[in-house]
Amino acid sequence: MSFAIVSDAACDLPKSYVEANQVEILPIHLRFGHEIANDVRDPALAMRFYRTYLEHKDIDAETAPYTPQETAAFFRRLLARYERILCITITSQRSHIHAHCTEARRLLNAGDRIEVIDSNSLFAGQAAVVAAAVEMREQGASFDEIVHEVRHCATIVEAFVMPYDLYYMRARARKRGDKSIGLLQYLAGQALDIKPIIHARGVETSVATKARGVQDALNEIFERAISVVDQGLRLPILPLAYAGNPKDITQLPKYRELELAAKAREVQLLVSIMSTTAGVYLGPGSFGFGFLPRA
Repeated sequence: MSFAIVSDAACDLPKSYVEANQVEILPIHLRFGHEIANDVRDPALAMRFYRTYLEHKDIDAETAPYTPQETAAFFRRLLARYERILCITITSQRSHIHAHCTEARRLLNAGDRIEVIDSNSLFAGQAAVVAAAVEMREQGASFDEIVHEVRHCATIVEAFVMPYDLYYMRARARKRGDKSIGLLQYLAGQALDIKPIIHARGVETSVATKARGVQDALNEIFERAISVVDQGLRLPILPLAYAGNPKDITQLPKYRELELAAKAREVQLLVSIMSTTAGVYLGPGSFGFGFLPRA
């Protein structure tokens, strides 16, 4: 049976991995300033977005999911090539993508030909769940076996992320009416150059620790990545995403330490440009990784 694995463009997997493993990308509408585009995990678009966003902090940037009708048209094209579709979306707690995919399935009256699963995570965390589906398909697992495993992965997925500048998170949160990052908290963090390391277990997020300055914050998040690798993973893949040129990350001494730890444990590191959807909310320079703990 031929079936497609689909994820939306918020999923932080490298373009090379997406293309090599034939992961179909559901686009996300993107607008920054006067430019309107479809985010399809295009590295060139992402880099142009980050350069613009870094130079013009106050630029009006926003994302919007495909409508149910647009999503149905996307699925219809895939159903002409595949017997079934497994669609793994960004968490439904932070986006309407899952709801729109579910509605598109209803509009197409697709029955069991389309399975829509909430990854229960975002960005690099979502990438870990999608990678699990890809690896199982490569191993010859059936569609139903993969669906069962992906649903389990969505209950255990975790991620760590370092927002480079809280300005972006605060600006986007205010636009949504979310006052969780208050003005005084933001000003204090900026004045002291405090970088929070945010831990997400499913949709539950908390500040794992704080670091003074970007270098200490990067060292901290790399130490956590090394620890995660050493403790063992359900899937020997670690997606990492940087809101900028990945070479800025892969040339760091701490990345080389992570490489050595990953090689010792036979873990594949998947380094990608952070999705523009993530970048709208986290800002340029942000960095994170997602994983499936051994459970």
